[in-house]
Amino acid sequence: MSESDAVIVRKPRSGRPPRALSHPDIKKFQRRHFLLLDLLPFLGTCALVPLWPYLAVGSVELAVFALLYLAAGMGITVGFHRYFTHRAFDTSPALRATLAVLGSMAGQGPIIAWVAIHRRHHECSDVEGDPHSPHHSGGKPTGVFRGLFQAQWGWMLNHPLPSPRHYAPDLLADP
Repeated sequence: MSESDAVIVRKPRSGRPPRALSHPDIKKFQRRHFLLLDLLPFLGTCALVPLWPYLAVGSVELAVFALLYLAAGMGITVGFHRYFTHRAFDTSPALRATLAVLGSMAGQGPIIAWVAIHRRHHECSDVEGDPHSPHHSGGKPTGVFRGLFQAQWGWMLNHPLPSPRHYAPDLLADP
């Protein structure tokens, strides 16, 4: 059993926060989150394809969709990733709040959890403990497809939650 698979119920003796948390309630929440924010919208989109000619979708609706899609994408890439995870630049409180809202629109979870997962990913890139590595699917011929699924979607269903106290103490201390 690796450290990332362990169930942490109390602070380790060393006094440092645990690195990853695993609990049945966390796993249940992860599955529900995946179902509601990833799988159902995908299935709904697939169901709408044959109905497209019958829907009243015009240029205004397409423009709003494109604008919101780009805004949420910028919120994740510039906000959650570059600013909150890597602190790659400084910004004003207003732009910081805007990036937080735009990133939250992408439905990828709260900022602190997103940052903890991504910092753990960088710490353990493509080795055991990486929350979403495509390289842990074995040497079978189907391994490439299993790895792709795991890296893109599968990891969201069942992974230890990296401890925000360990990976994002700066965000926890930030009002």
